Amino acid sequence: MTSKPPGNTAPLAHRLRVLATGVSGRMGRQVVAAVRAAPDLELCGAVSRSFGGPTERGRDASVGSASALEAELRSAGVRTFSDLAEALGDLDPDVLVDFTSAEVAPGYLHSALSAGVPVVSGTTGLDETVLAGLRETAERMGLGAAIIPNFSLGAMVMAILARTAAPYFKAAEIVELHHDRKKDAPSGTALALARTVAASLGKQTPNEPESAAPLVAAGDERPPVREVKTAPTHAEARGLDVHGVPVHSVRLSGLVAHHELIFASDGETLTVRHDSVSRSSFMPGVLLAVRTVPRLTGLVTSLEELVNLARA
Repeated sequence: MTSKPPGNTAPLAHRLRVLATGVSGRMGRQVVAAVRAAPDLELCGAVSRSFGGPTERGRDASVGSASALEAELRSAGVRTFSDLAEALGDLDPDVLVDFTSAEVAPGYLHSALSAGVPVVSGTTGLDETVLAGLRETAERMGLGAAIIPNFSLGAMVMAILARTAAPYFKAAEIVELHHDRKKDAPSGTALALARTVAASLGKQTPNEPESAAPLVAAGDERPPVREVKTAPTHAEARGLDVHGVPVHSVRLSGLVAHHELIFASDGETLTVRHDSVSRSSFMPGVLLAVRTVPRLTGLVTSLEELVNLARA
């Protein structure tokens, strides 16, 4: 990041100014690269709690707590901050992009919205109470907020397929696999997928036939039924029950993000699987959100909904 990408040649006055938080993380670094490579976007600032402070303080980026990433950003003319409030006060961003944590993100997003800045966030683990509060703040401020658990277009298509298939099957289970540094489990994508499936599961399956009368003549005796002892089932082994859809989580090094949805009915199964093998798979969706959210009002929590709004 010693120089701006050669394709980034749009006039500065016409670019959307993006302030990114959580830039020291894996997703944050991807956001930095994607925004800087986009000809219609300008990375005006970057926030990480590991940074030493804004450029104007004159600190040598190679001294003290300034990281190598901070030095690279500063050399490219991007202002760096350890405090979001200071960044919002000093800059005039058009959009905030947040990839932090469930503990940090709510405060960041409320602060940005209250400062008049639309927000895009891929931070997962935010509960319904937090989302309701952010929805209220966005609507009160007349701003857009796109808080989406998975920005992959492939994962969006998986959700569409799941909604299409669910009515024709009696049961479903989800297995989600992520890297071992992911803090929340199940993933936000798996929870959203489970809710989607549960809403329509089995609605188009045929009614169960009534049990036939036993073919035993009056007075006949059946042989005694042998009792079969089975091992106990541990509830934890069956995953988290999300509206009747069990969700199983795996956390291992070497993984990125993987979701497998298994439908079942009598004598058949259908498996739908999506794999993100690189975090770059999330960037087209993130950039779409950055370009779309400034003209929205209220909260969007689905990439499919965002895509439809972008087309409108």
